[in-house]
Order: sequence, then C-alpha cells, then structure tokens
Amino acid sequence: LPDLLVLEISGGEPSLHEDLAGLVGEFAAATPVRFVSIPTNAVAPDAVERARPIFAALGRQVTHMGAAGQGQMTKLVNQVVGATTLAAVAEGLTLAARAGLDPAAVVQAVGSGAATSWALTNLGPRMQRRDFAPGFTVRPQQKDLRLALAAAGRLGVPLPTTALVQQLFAAVEAQGGSDSGIQALVLALEALAGVGSCVPDPPVPDPP
Repeated sequence: LPDLLVLEISGGEPSLHEDLAGLVGEFAAATPVRFVSIPTNAVAPDAVERARPIFAALGRQVTHMGAAGQGQMTKLVNQVVGATTLAAVAEGLTLAARAGLDPAAVVQAVGSGAATSWALTNLGPRMQRRDFAPGFTVRPQQKDLRLALAAAGRLGVPLPTTALVQQLFAAVEAQGGSDSGIQALVLALEALAGVGSCVPDPPVPDPP
C-alpha cells in the first residue's frame, strides 16, 4: 500500500484526537500512515508538510501545535478569548447605548485604541443596527464553550469569565436565538440592563 495520510477535521474533545492518533499509530505498525488532526497538530511534523497543499485551500496560516490533541486545545483557547472579548464588546456597547452615545462614534473612538478587536470593528456595528444574521451561530459557539469548560475542569483551571459568557449565550438560546449570529449575545446584556429582551429581532426580508 502507498504511504497514507489521515486527516481528522472534526471539532470534538482534544482527547478524541489523541485516541484517534493512537489508533492510527497501531495501524501504522503494518502500513505506512501519518495522522494529522485539524486544528493543526500531527503525530509527525513531516505529515504536516505533506498536508500543506490541503491546508492552503482551507486557510491562510498553518501552525504545527505539537502532539495530537494540542491543536484542538489551541482552538478551545481561541474560543475562550474570542467569546469573552465579544462579551466585553457587547457590554461596552450596551453601556454606550444607555448613555446615549453616538453608535458609530463609539466604535470609531474605541476601535482606534488598545480596546480594539475584530469583534468590536466587525460585530459591534451589527449589534448596533440589530443585525443578528449568522456568520458563526450561537449553537456551535456554545458547543465550543462547553468543550473548553470541560477541558479546563479536567486540568483544574477555573474559567469564571468563560462560564459567565456561556450562561449569557444560554439566555439567548432559551429565547430561540440558537441560530442567530454570536453578536446576539448583546441581547442578554440588554435584557439585564432593562433596555431590551433576549428575543432576536426577526430577519429583515430582502427587497423584491
């Protein structure tokens, strides 16, 4: 048989990637095979090099994180940082709205300093104009946060901010917002502030 390359691209528990790598390792005793898990990690660095043409079609940057499972753990770190940053943006914009500040001016002013982020510049204006159409939806975001909290629990690492954000998303889900974009997180904070509800506005139909 030719030298095989196994790519695993699901977004499950880091331990799942480790188990799959072990199974591939057992199979490799009889057949030349390399295992690559995406988010990027691999049993052997040369497997990453072989998979680079595929990676080039999937994204702009390839980072080899190490042993199987470490790439998936890195993805969970990304979700923790991204979701908590989004919550900070939603919280700040809720304060700005209650204070009567000009929405566009707030994003421009805050976005030019140390508090800038992708969430502020891209999702902040969508929160302000009540555009909750999905790019990345609440449902998979919640799945990733549950995985992050479970992994942190096994490692004995408290994630109090992440746990709070997960509950805010749960409030949006409870009101039918599972398929809304993650910027709908602002609805939960507005409800707490008494300036709105957790119910997403209905989508605006396209003009005829």
